[in-house]
Amino acid sequence: MRVATASGENADVGGRAVFVAAAVALCWLAGEDAAFRDAGELGAAAHGLGTAHPTGFAFDLLVLRLFSFLPLGNIAWRQNVATALEAAGALGLLAHLSSRLARGLGVEDVGARTAGGIV
Repeated sequence: MRVATASGENADVGGRAVFVAAAVALCWLAGEDAAFRDAGELGAAAHGLGTAHPTGFAFDLLVLRLFSFLPLGNIAWRQNVATALEAAGALGLLAHLSSRLARGLGVEDVGARTAGGIV
């Protein structure tokens, strides 16, 4: 499926569809507390803006910290929703990039590119 953008070109919406579907599903499944076998150290480090691991996870901790300010549910649920939206964004980006790759390889059918991006 294609939709006209502000610049007048057509853009594939497969990546957007995957993002929305994944965001709805993952946010609906977000747990109220730390999950099974989850120590919760990333959530605790984000709450105090500390360092969870030697690599730091700087972007993830900042996103978790921003979501901890939302006035919805408890902090663990808000941070689980943030993680779900990050995962949905990664899936949407992967679907979009695979569709662009298929277009670059010469696949003309928009439905085939969208289906390939979703799969």
